[in-house]
Amino acid sequence: MHHARQLKASGMEQKKKQVRQPVVGTADSKEKAVQTMRHVDVFVSRLHPLTKEGELVECVNDENVNGDLKLRDVQCTKLKSRYEEVNSSMPVTIMVDAADFMNAVGIYMLGKAWPCGVFVRRYHSLHGSAALL
Repeated sequence: MHHARQLKASGMEQKKKQVRQPVVGTADSKEKAVQTMRHVDVFVSRLHPLTKEGELVECVNDENVNGDLKLRDVQCTKLKSRYEEVNSSMPVTIMVDAADFMNAVGIYMLGKAWPCGVFVRRYHSLHGSAALL
């Protein structure tokens, strides 16, 4: 018989330790926390072939879309397409405070954040390579 079953049968089973959730400070103090950043990575495709990187940056920075979300940086790079005359694609990386990460994902995974007809999906950048989700 396994040791765990023996303990359970004898009533001497170990109780699980209670895990305490971390606390985030809110006091106004002269000490400052380190600002932690996260990347929201999205892959935008089915773009018009003449679309420029700056146009997607404008979409991301549009105040009607992101509201009061504070963006730290937006980067996008037009990929070389096999059918350049038909469409183009760009990975877009949006840097936000870690506290705003889930809000930013929610905002940029909505259709109203992007031009009509484009295809958007999340991806995770892994040391310079992209893994689509």
